[in-house]
Amino acid sequence: MRLAAAYLQRATCQHLEWYSKWRLGVNAKKTQTILFTMKTTADDPDPIIVDTEEVPWSNTAIYLGVTLDRRLSLKQHAKANASKARTRGRLIHPLLRSPLLKLRTKTQLYQMTILSMLLYASPAWSGFLTRNSWDILGKTERTILRTILALGWTFRNETTYLLSGINPIDKTAILRAKKFFAKLPSLQHEHLRSLAEDTPQPKMTNCIPRRGSFITTTRKKEVEVSNQTE
Repeated sequence: MRLAAAYLQRATCQHLEWYSKWRLGVNAKKTQTILFTMKTTADDPDPIIVDTEEVPWSNTAIYLGVTLDRRLSLKQHAKANASKARTRGRLIHPLLRSPLLKLRTKTQLYQMTILSMLLYASPAWSGFLTRNSWDILGKTERTILRTILALGWTFRNETTYLLSGINPIDKTAILRAKKFFAKLPSLQHEHLRSLAEDTPQPKMTNCIPRRGSFITTTRKKEVEVSNQTE
């Protein structure tokens, strides 16, 4: 790790010389340094010096809207997106619960304001997410969908997605990633075409609902909600 830090410090000095030549400045206070490693306990090397200022090592770093952690598990990214989605959901809560809006309008509002934020740049990172991280995003999504449908916590997840007409968030990410990677071979630039080989693509999880999963003790309430959505 110390060797990697030494190489990084040398590269930083070279970049600073080039920036100075072209009269460009670097804000050390907005600079983040992170060391990617699979070790759970690792001593950080000496901090990187940027314009006579020390930049301490961080456990997470935000790059192009994606939160990167030291182990590249992207769990912190899932937590950060889930927190932002809950905050935005509280802001538009009156609209999501309004009886004056149709179900289709509410789901479109969710897709435009919340889902787009949850899956921002998802083709680049969805292949790295673990099942636990997907559960964090899925739980947030189902909370908002239950708010839209005015459902209680006794309803199964399959029922929530069935009545809302929204696919689970991991399935939506897979469809978006497939659409994105399908366009890469037709692009003109070679470095963009190579993304299909260098970036892991998400895989569909085998989620088979149990027999009779849509039949619950609250069937009467489900029928009433289904009639309202129609």
